Amino acid sequence: MPMDELDQSYTIAFTPRSGSNALCELLALNGIGHPSEFFQYPYDNNFIFDKYRRLPTAEAIALLIREHSQNRIFGCKMNHDHLAHFEEAINYPSGTSKTIQDYLPSHKWIWLRRRDKLSQAISLFRAQSTNVWAKHFDNLEEEEVEYDFFAIMANYMMLCVNDLAWHTYFANNNISPLVLFYEELFRDIRANIDVLLEYLELSNKIAKPFKTEIKLQIQRDSTSEEFRGKFLRDLVAVGRNESLFGLAENRWNAFFFEKQWRDDAVQEAQAALGAGQARRRA
Repeated sequence: MPMDELDQSYTIAFTPRSGSNALCELLALNGIGHPSEFFQYPYDNNFIFDKYRRLPTAEAIALLIREHSQNRIFGCKMNHDHLAHFEEAINYPSGTSKTIQDYLPSHKWIWLRRRDKLSQAISLFRAQSTNVWAKHFDNLEEEEVEYDFFAIMANYMMLCVNDLAWHTYFANNNISPLVLFYEELFRDIRANIDVLLEYLELSNKIAKPFKTEIKLQIQRDSTSEEFRGKFLRDLVAVGRNESLFGLAENRWNAFFFEKQWRDDAVQEAQAALGAGQARRRA
């Protein structure tokens, strides 16, 4: 399919565990493209994009669009670091400043967000721990996960920063995306797909009523609620009982407050630790 035969293209800007897999399945089910994570890097490990990437950029993207469009619509989804990596790749070594919009015709952005960041952080922690990122009817078993306060807090912080990165990208590029929230989207799928189609100017192209029966299952369960309760109890107890987290809290504080992500800070901490041990031995 030549690029000029596309009616519309779109990118779903997402953060992990915001419902992007379910949204992609819904859109494909209703003929609104075949959106997927085509540009996830490293490209050597991306079984979809790797076969295109050795072609000139414009030719590679045209071939990708030709093979993964539906109803003259192309969709993809990206985390903000996927986009940054992609735009760096398409501008190297020429030094140009092109964006994904320069390669995708009639392109629009859909920003999928999640209001409940704590539930999102817990969901991400469980997926990281089990490597189960999507649950279908035929894949409902999931191994048990040990609760980890600091892992959940780290995810919470990361997700907030990811949201800030998308906000900054859109502001810097004068983009006004359609914003969909996970909670509202799956409370009333048909109404939200209607809004999305109107935004994409495709309202008269897609047949109704919309199909809503997808195979992906919500992974939130009683364990999610248990972890949420534990996390909130532990959060307000920070500083109340030094033995609550033990060495884990010391390492967390050292990392953030003593800047132990820096090589020089690590060396200084190790030197101080060595000096302390020497004094105790003396």
